[in-house]
Amino acid sequence: MNEAERPRLTKEKRFRQAEKVTIIGIVTNILLTILKFFAGIVGNSHALIADATESLSDVISTTAVLVSFKISKKPKDKNHPYGHGKAESIATSIVGLIIMASGFLILFTDAGLILSGDTTTPKFIALAAALLTLVIKEILHRYVLGYAKRLDSSVLMASAMDYRKDVISKVATIIGITGAMVGFPFLDPLAAIFVSFIIIGIGLRVVIRGSRELMDTSLEQPILDKMIAIAKDCEGVEHAYGRARRMGQFISAEIIIDIDPSLTVSKGHSIAKKVKVEIMKELENVSDVMVHVNPHE
Repeated sequence: MNEAERPRLTKEKRFRQAEKVTIIGIVTNILLTILKFFAGIVGNSHALIADATESLSDVISTTAVLVSFKISKKPKDKNHPYGHGKAESIATSIVGLIIMASGFLILFTDAGLILSGDTTTPKFIALAAALLTLVIKEILHRYVLGYAKRLDSSVLMASAMDYRKDVISKVATIIGITGAMVGFPFLDPLAAIFVSFIIIGIGLRVVIRGSRELMDTSLEQPILDKMIAIAKDCEGVEHAYGRARRMGQFISAEIIIDIDPSLTVSKGHSIAKKVKVEIMKELENVSDVMVHVNPHE
């Protein structure tokens, strides 16, 4: 089913789907954290213990995502006339910071192990746990990524990137554990250090994305161009231009239209209303459109 054939989602359904995806992620990460800590300790793998620490941070970050959805779906009120959508942008930045913090923790811990020469040979249980985690994280990545694109949610996209980071880090963990098992024990903590740099880099990108939304960075040009094109197609509109910003998974836009100056105020209002209705009909994640009318000169 292509995008045009998909049924439109109400605001309530969008949040319900986003919360369902996030809860599945929280439960899965809790189980993986327990599994990896156990296998890492029993299997003598520093890389897998580092991986478990990373999964623990995933539990915290996905919980922050869930809280952001609970806040973001609250209706507008006197103190928040534009709604609570920025809660998702804040959560996106928090997720990024937690990802970076877990990366630095792994880096400093395992760099110390290499410098001190405190390396051990992992057991097969560590390798088995890493392989199982790799498969589960790849499934989670694809699952969350699909919903992130469907809902156009930056915070879900951050979660999907987090799971992609996990997949990459698992490959390094598996290589490190395997290398240590065949006679190169220093490869286990070395793999953990390599993983830490990947984690820090991905975390930084997530923080930047969340910060851009909080700073009201202009909406992606192709989407804005589509809004303006819709406005221009409305009868009575001579010219149209505007700006828009993201409010979590929703978009708030300001469109300026030029109309015939001889038209009545009532007619101008009708044209503006038509522009708003058409934009919100075509783009389901547009939560509000403020249309300003100018006389065409």
